[in-house]
Amino acid sequence: MESRGMPPFMNEGQPGSVVERVGMRQFDCARWLKAGCHRENNSYRGASKIFAEHRYRYSYAVYGVTLLTDLPLSLPEASSSDVVVAVDVVSPGEFPSASERLVTDPDDFVQVAIREDDAVRMRFGSWFEILVASDGTRVLCCNLTDLPLPSFEAYLTNFAVSAALLRQGEEPLHATVVDIGGRAVGLLGPSGAGKSTLAAVLINRGGVLLTDDMLRVTFEADAIFAQPGPYRIKLFSEPADRYLRMGSNRGYWNPFGEKLIFEPSSSGDDRIPRRLSSLYRLEAPSSPLELDRPSLERLAGVALFKTILSSTIGTRLQSRRRLERQFLFAERLARTLPVFRLTYSRNLDNIDYVADCVLDSLANQICEAPLC
Repeated sequence: MESRGMPPFMNEGQPGSVVERVGMRQFDCARWLKAGCHRENNSYRGASKIFAEHRYRYSYAVYGVTLLTDLPLSLPEASSSDVVVAVDVVSPGEFPSASERLVTDPDDFVQVAIREDDAVRMRFGSWFEILVASDGTRVLCCNLTDLPLPSFEAYLTNFAVSAALLRQGEEPLHATVVDIGGRAVGLLGPSGAGKSTLAAVLINRGGVLLTDDMLRVTFEADAIFAQPGPYRIKLFSEPADRYLRMGSNRGYWNPFGEKLIFEPSSSGDDRIPRRLSSLYRLEAPSSPLELDRPSLERLAGVALFKTILSSTIGTRLQSRRRLERQFLFAERLARTLPVFRLTYSRNLDNIDYVADCVLDSLANQICEAPLC
């Protein structure tokens, strides 16, 4: 596979780094924390007004969001969006001091805390730290080590942007989406469920990656659209070698893990929203016996509702207001999209049968029997 490095997350001591440039303009964290966005129609829109005091070098498009930053990222240039997130980089000495009222298990690699001012603080091991403002329009990043971090962009566009969207009143999903002949299918499931592997099989069969691991949906009348994320997918080397042989290897998801970041060889230039056709929740069989073929079941009632709720991102960031929003979101999604439970044994040799099941259901050829 072709290897092409990702723009690094520049370290504090690196000459001409982004951190040094930010430091030269005397970044004021206290002012940053007090800044806000005008609230209109119960959501934060037109946020670019609050960034007029600093002209960011780059303006990117991701998930239908305009990302303003001084970091050189491998994302397409922004066009227009009414949802804006600004990303600033500061040195460890400039990062706001801890002021949390909720801290998760310190043994978790990703630690999440909510400050007294409702900003969301995230720490990724000993690598870097992120602070998302309470209104979701601003993100602070801090590099904590000299270890090369080619995966920083993936963490930023996944964790930081999803947390910002949550703070702006949206409900991103933990999902991977592939466009198949103009019809987008979403793959749901927790980490390790096989979303990216199944997506790689579908891409190998002519599908086009729309987003991996994080999905932002938007609603238009009676339709739901999947917004395009970064054109990259996280995979272990074996499924990547089998299904994305012509893809570009862009480094490790994290320096100590085995997952790699790949850019599929199929065209990702047409990065426009796609109408979602269906969602598939990937699950392992409840019994230890392996299935010869995958089992596909359309969900309804409580099972449907629970599946959607459990697929939202940032479940550790709960509040009464958010719970009400999640219920409304799940109800609207359930009314509009067919959602299936796709049960199969986690065996790479059987993954082609799983892809067959998805494609058959997409073509309205779902078997009446439990096994497809």
